[in-house]
Amino acid sequence: ADYVSGSGTSALVFRLTVASGQADSNGIAVGSAIQANGGSLRDAAGNDAVATLNSVGATTGVLVDAADPTVVSVAVPPAGAYAAGSVLTFTVNLSEAVTVDTSGGTPRLLLDIGGNSVYADYVSGGGSSALVFSYTVQAGDTDGDGIAVSALASNGGTLQDAAGNAMDLNLVGIGNTGGVLIDTTAPAATGITRIDASPTGSSSVSYTVTFSESVSGVDASDFSLIFTGSASGSIASVTTLNGQTYVVVVNGITGNGTLGLNLRNGGTGIADTAGNALGGGLTGPTYAIDRALPAVSSVSVPANGTYVAGQNLDFTVNFSESVVVDSSGGTPRIAVTLDTGGIVYANYVAGSGSNALTFRLTIATGQFDGNGIDLGNSIQLNGATLKGSSGNDVATALAGIGSTAGVRVDAQDPTAAIVLTGTSPTSANTLEFRVTFNENVTGVDAGDFSLLTGGTVQGTLQSVVQLDARTYQVVVSGVSGSGSLQLALSAPGSGIVDAAGNRLGGSVVSSGYEIRQIQPEPEPEPEPEPEPRPQPEGDPEFRVDPPVSNPDLSTPLPQVAVPGGTAPSFTSPLLPP
Repeated sequence: ADYVSGSGTSALVFRLTVASGQADSNGIAVGSAIQANGGSLRDAAGNDAVATLNSVGATTGVLVDAADPTVVSVAVPPAGAYAAGSVLTFTVNLSEAVTVDTSGGTPRLLLDIGGNSVYADYVSGGGSSALVFSYTVQAGDTDGDGIAVSALASNGGTLQDAAGNAMDLNLVGIGNTGGVLIDTTAPAATGITRIDASPTGSSSVSYTVTFSESVSGVDASDFSLIFTGSASGSIASVTTLNGQTYVVVVNGITGNGTLGLNLRNGGTGIADTAGNALGGGLTGPTYAIDRALPAVSSVSVPANGTYVAGQNLDFTVNFSESVVVDSSGGTPRIAVTLDTGGIVYANYVAGSGSNALTFRLTIATGQFDGNGIDLGNSIQLNGATLKGSSGNDVATALAGIGSTAGVRVDAQDPTAAIVLTGTSPTSANTLEFRVTFNENVTGVDAGDFSLLTGGTVQGTLQSVVQLDARTYQVVVSGVSGSGSLQLALSAPGSGIVDAAGNRLGGSVVSSGYEIRQIQPEPEPEPEPEPEPRPQPEGDPEFRVDPPVSNPDLSTPLPQVAVPGGTAPSFTSPLLPP
């Protein structure tokens, strides 16, 4: 504040002229002293004035506002697609509160929508630092890459702060409008196409439905199925591929005739991202439906006989039409039940593309069925698919199965057991063994057996006699010596086989006879001659035979015990007892 007047008086005037842009909203502050700044202040006597300021008046209410209100930022509508009738709202944030006078005109924002200039008019915010402008989207407006905010114009109105400073209309901090899209065009269904082949015998078919742009709200209720003949089915699902393309699946299809898919004409709720409703419906193409399922007419079985390990049992399943087998997910099979327990399987081996499929069971070692195999009642898909010539799933139930009562399996080797038929230990020179097989066998002869001896035992294999188809008696003669004797049956090279030709499964050795030879008993020794009896002494006339033994008198005779007398009492009878 520079000196302006008062020299020669006691009141000096200093002045600050407020410059544009200066502002103090809470009161100016005055320094503590006058700065001479090259000048001088003296009284009439030439004394320098004391420059310290005293009793400075309050300045908290002295405010400065020489700054024009400016735009701090511009908030734009959220990113999205806006349809006709949608309101776009913009908020212009200012550096301070502004009063808006619309008596001469309404301020507005200039917008660029698809290359066309439109205006968002001021609607509220006067007296605050946030002015609101809005634009209502009109039919025909289109902007696919984002609108633009160009400028703010007073348009005859006034915008100023409380000090009367006019607002600076330059826009800064405008939000990103690249995602603010304008779409007032209704979407349309552009196509319904079949995905699967026609005619079809499948229980499920699919359609692709496309739209002119991305839409939402597509569901099963938006479509109708059109049938002819006895065909029927229902919509199972509607899924989107990319917002513009949808897949409609129809399943549970039965009967014969045609199946068509149509998009309803109205009330679907389908709209684009801007909210524009679908413009109309669409009629789709039809499928020719043939659901007459291929079925099994007969099953040819192997010839009667007994099959051994490594041999094949082939079953031919004949259908009413050609059948295509897809075994990429697994191999079809038929269950076969054997006497050995559990279930084995005849697997598909050939015939795809014809009306006769071949299934094969290769007999494995240990399998057995003595009264005819049993087949399951259907083909097990096991992950595979069987389709008829028209694409229908095949009915897998088996019918017309040939008799399998004579189709038998014997892949079990016969076994043998040897037991002793005599007692052990034994000293017999002829011994017998009983050899029993678990089934009827042939080819048993003496060359299949051998003797195992221990100690000094020797013997000869005399004969092998068949008792029945499973039992044989083996006789060993000339047994001598002592020790053990066993009978061994050797399977390798024996030539022993069952009726199916299975060879003896393993060698076997009997338990052993214990051989003990009887030793001759020694002759008894002669009895010794009795010694002559001594003759007693004395007169022979009075001899006693045998003589009487006299008692031994060397022992003293017992003496008679004599009781003693009563000892006399020497106590005075006059004394008390």
